Amino acid sequence: MYFVGGKNMKRINNEFNYLKNISESEKKKMLYDSIIVLDTNVLLNIYRLSYESSENLLNALNNFAKQIWLPYYVGVEFYKNKDNVAKEKIETLCKNVDDMKKRLEANCSNYKVINEIVVCDSTKQCEKYKEFIKIQKKELDDLVHKSKKKNDELIQMIDEKILNIFEDRITKKLDNETYKKVLSEGQFRMEHNIAPGYKDIKKNEYECGYRLNGDYIIFDSMKRLSKEKKKNIIFVSNDVKEDIYDKKNNCICFSLQKEFYDETGYKIVMMKNDEFNNFCNKIIKDKDEQINKTTKDELKSFSSFSMNQNITLNSLKYLNALNAINTLNDLNNSLKELKDSTKNLSEIDNLKKLNDSISFFQQCQNNLRNISDALDNSDKS
Repeated sequence: MYFVGGKNMKRINNEFNYLKNISESEKKKMLYDSIIVLDTNVLLNIYRLSYESSENLLNALNNFAKQIWLPYYVGVEFYKNKDNVAKEKIETLCKNVDDMKKRLEANCSNYKVINEIVVCDSTKQCEKYKEFIKIQKKELDDLVHKSKKKNDELIQMIDEKILNIFEDRITKKLDNETYKKVLSEGQFRMEHNIAPGYKDIKKNEYECGYRLNGDYIIFDSMKRLSKEKKKNIIFVSNDVKEDIYDKKNNCICFSLQKEFYDETGYKIVMMKNDEFNNFCNKIIKDKDEQINKTTKDELKSFSSFSMNQNITLNSLKYLNALNAINTLNDLNNSLKELKDSTKNLSEIDNLKKLNDSISFFQQCQNNLRNISDALDNSDKS
């Protein structure tokens, strides 16, 4: 059996060091002097955050401003999609508000019918409920108006901070001949299942007569940038398709690591957004400038309504409105069962149904009282 000696082992380790999984301490060390490239999806996600969280994230990124570069094609994709993404929150909010207003209107007539069945004197409660709905609709309209204004401020703030971070650190646009060669290589890779980008073949997008492989264009940009600046690259992206990311080892796929090093002599490390944020916090000494838990949670969840609801709303009245709608739906279902179960009272089998329906009827009365209490409480708040 042949054993590799100490010197030979060291030579082998040095020869293939760039292909080894990089340790946590090595990644942290790389963050001090490598070029950082933020993928298009990472930049666009900043616009999906609340004002406070986006400001917190951008302030943290500003600590690495001199290292952060924008490949030209990432910039193209970013500006192509930025406006639509920035509007997502408001569009979602408007849709939710319109739906809420329709539900309020639809249940106004239901409330009147149920009151007439369960309560003798329903006029006063019905008028109160109508006024309650009117107030809720106005508050919802105010919410949309204030949210639109807040979102405009958010967009302006993000635009300014992103421009300050990148300044003149944007790669040059390729000349037409070189760009067409890159497009041709990208198409070849898509058609022959060669990383990166072949998983996007179903998008069926074309540019200059070539099938568009955006992932390869960005990868090619990073190779050129690494060679020019003579530095390693940290690529921050949430793209975890198998044609670029090795989920098992949590790193960029092996073939791209090798290709990158063979052509540049430098390493490329890929980090998902949450991993990158955690490493940033280990380096940023000022705790006020670190990426806080709220920002991290928003990046993970992107809950559309919670993000949009940065405007303070009278939560008691709003919740009462929602509860009233849900309760009215329950009452409607209960009354339908009451009606259906008493069609043929001569049949003995229906006696049990009648008893069950009486229980439903009593539940209707209790639920209606709850709505009345909610309305009374909303008057006091």
